[in-house]
Amino acid sequence: MQTSYDCLLTQCQSLLHDAFAVRRGDEKLREDLRVRASYLTGNCSERMLKSFVLAAADEMVSDRQWLESLLMIVADRPAESWTDADMNSFELKLSDLARRFINLEALVKGMEASTAKGINKGFDARRITIARPDGHEVHRLVWLDREDSDRLEVLVDKILNGLMIKDDDRLQQALIAKLAEKVLGDRTEKM
Repeated sequence: MQTSYDCLLTQCQSLLHDAFAVRRGDEKLREDLRVRASYLTGNCSERMLKSFVLAAADEMVSDRQWLESLLMIVADRPAESWTDADMNSFELKLSDLARRFINLEALVKGMEASTAKGINKGFDARRITIARPDGHEVHRLVWLDREDSDRLEVLVDKILNGLMIKDDDRLQQALIAKLAEKVLGDRTEKM
């Protein structure tokens, strides 16, 4: 039983390496995630991601406890009680969590770089990614002026009400996709 559990931990550790693009080596994973997570601790409020960030940044527990804690957060149950279905679920949840972690990491780095240059003060940042079916992706850091926020809110409501899609989530999302492609996608193709 113990050998089986140790193999499970090793397999999950390998998945963590891949998901977060960390070179192989036990100490490299923990140190890399600890440093990266420490930059995100004050910038994350979503429950699962925040729990993962705090656990990844924890220096007070043993390596095994650290790994088990990360697995518990991702799978939402202790690894000791996993079934094959839990392992499959872990892989999917880890992929999603790593993507959100990496996106937040990019957003925080972009905000810090802009702040260091003295630009974009009084703005809130959003990271927008458009992924096309052909694999092409566009990433943009967009700054929202806090003073314009109320005006933009009124404009968004007018658009949604004027197009009579206020209660149609699918059409609202399609509108966002088309607008994002038009505004962000066309500019990258001209570059």
